[in-house]
Amino acid sequence: MFFHFYFVGVLLCVVFFYLFYFLITIAVFAVFFEYLQNCKFSNNCTKLVKIKAVCFCIFSFSKSLFWLFKKASNILNLIDNLMELLKSPPTTSKPVIKCLNKSFLTCYKTFGLKRISYVEWVREDKPVPTSAKHPPHLILCHHALSWNAMSFEHLAHKLLTKHIDRLPRFEFYFFAQFVSYLKKKTNTRILAMDAIGRGDSDWLPETNGEMYGYHLYIPDSVTWISRIVGPEVESIDPEKVKITWIGTSMGGIVGMLLACDPKNTPLSKLILNDIGPFVSKQVTQNIGNYLSKVPTMNSIDDVIKVNKKRYELKIRYSEKWPQTHFSEEDWHWLARVMSQEEKREGKSEENDKKTESEKDKNSKYIFRYDPNIVRNFDKVDNDWDFFNLFDLIKIPTLLIRGAKSEIVSKELMEKMKVRGPKPKCVELQNFGHAPMLLTDDEIDPIIAFIEA
Repeated sequence: MFFHFYFVGVLLCVVFFYLFYFLITIAVFAVFFEYLQNCKFSNNCTKLVKIKAVCFCIFSFSKSLFWLFKKASNILNLIDNLMELLKSPPTTSKPVIKCLNKSFLTCYKTFGLKRISYVEWVREDKPVPTSAKHPPHLILCHHALSWNAMSFEHLAHKLLTKHIDRLPRFEFYFFAQFVSYLKKKTNTRILAMDAIGRGDSDWLPETNGEMYGYHLYIPDSVTWISRIVGPEVESIDPEKVKITWIGTSMGGIVGMLLACDPKNTPLSKLILNDIGPFVSKQVTQNIGNYLSKVPTMNSIDDVIKVNKKRYELKIRYSEKWPQTHFSEEDWHWLARVMSQEEKREGKSEENDKKTESEKDKNSKYIFRYDPNIVRNFDKVDNDWDFFNLFDLIKIPTLLIRGAKSEIVSKELMEKMKVRGPKPKCVELQNFGHAPMLLTDDEIDPIIAFIEA
């Protein structure tokens, strides 16, 4: 109940502040006119002084009216928020976060139409904002090479509870911060997509498996943004629609390529999760080696064992570090997100009725990506260096680096600090490639950067 009274009081204070300013201006003009009426001037300057004074008062009064009309939309928005707050029942319980049903968009490829999947997380007590009066702040997430949209599940939950519900600080710039807070509170949307060949998105035909690459990922991402925002991406006004891109590994490269055109980029902020504008040939080949192998997995426990082994393989090329931040619950979550029961013709209905333990006994599990996504990795014969594009990025950028990462070295991070957007850098101890964005240590820097 206190939560509601707090915001109702603050909203009323802001509205009264605008009205008080206007009334004070009128009172000052009235006193000034009375003063002019009572003043005695010499015959030579009486008319001139009065004319100048009247002109000054008219100009000042007009300027005040213009300011008031200019702020009228802010006042109406505040009143709208006040009414919404009064209508909604007060609650002290923890908000329930739910994942909306998967949505699909269709993208044309030279070998046919393919469906690209994306998902949005929302709070049950706050509907998805659609009003034109409240242009959205979009937080768009793009996964790593073999991950999928659901890998951002923990991040979305914490952003929706910690970021949106965070109370404004009471300090000198309180009103400006509160208006900014209201905009974030009512308009933030968090979405993530499955790149083609991952998650619930379509796979490429086996004969075209070598065609996976950024020449597909970039157009698909632009189409996705257009679907969410509405107008063409090139016409997005950053002052009206703010887009924060969170990219893990491959998703970060997609974000950099979208941001490197300062004139036409739809992005307002860029967050790079353990990726930079340089990837060595050796690292690319190592990743291709372990992702191209298709293990046999007959249970969730098998999936967990394979995931643990893969993490050991990933860090074998650098100093070993303990997975101290991964609990058994986290490993089970990762297995659920990264794998699925293999589909078998004519048995889907029967499998749906089985319990998890029954499925484990009689089913096979596969990872939720096409093994062909790395078909060309063994053919890579050069390091991938695109600092020339990174230097063109102008939007605020945050780099999150796992201290034990084999992808983003300490030297690469230091080089990025003085190039291009000169990103703010956060280094996470005891993390490798790439941080899963599960803990407060990983997520708090993201929240702080978004709110800055």
